[in-house]
Amino acid sequence: MQNLLLKAMSYWSYVKQALRNWHYSILLSCPKNVIFLGKITFYNAKKISIGNGVRFNDGVFLNIGKKLIIEENVTISANVFITDTTSDVELLPKHVHVREPILIKKDVWIGAGAIILPGVTIGEGCVIAAGAVLSQSTGNHEVWVGNPARKAGILK
Repeated sequence: MQNLLLKAMSYWSYVKQALRNWHYSILLSCPKNVIFLGKITFYNAKKISIGNGVRFNDGVFLNIGKKLIIEENVTISANVFITDTTSDVELLPKHVHVREPILIKKDVWIGAGAIILPGVTIGEGCVIAAGAVLSQSTGNHEVWVGNPARKAGILK
C-alpha cells in the first residue's frame, strides 16, 4: 500500500509540473523547452521575451513595465526579483515611474535571491551570485557578487 501511495504521489508531482510548464508557456508565449520548476509571478507577459532552454526556479518575480528579453540557456534561481520599473526619487513626493528595458544574454546563471534592477544588460556567460543586487550592466563572462553588486572575477 505504501509503495502504491509513493507511486501516486510521484505521478501527481509529474502531472503538476507538466501542467505548470504548459500554463506558463502559453501565458508567456515561450518555446516548449522552457522549464518552470515552481510558481513564478509576472506582470505584462506581452513585454517579456524568453529564449530556448531557459529555466525558472520557484518564487521568481518578473515586474516588467517596458521590456525584458531573456536569451537562450539562462537559469534563474529561486526567489529572483527582476524589475524594469522604479520611482524617480528626485520627483518625490510625486510617484513618477521610470521604466528601462532589461536584457539577459545567453548562458547566464542568476543565483537565488538576486535582484536585477532597471536598465541592466547582463553579458553572455555571466554569473550573478545569490543575493546580489545588480544595478549596472555587466560585460561577458563575469561574476558579480554583493549588495551593491560588484565584479568579482572573470570566467574563462
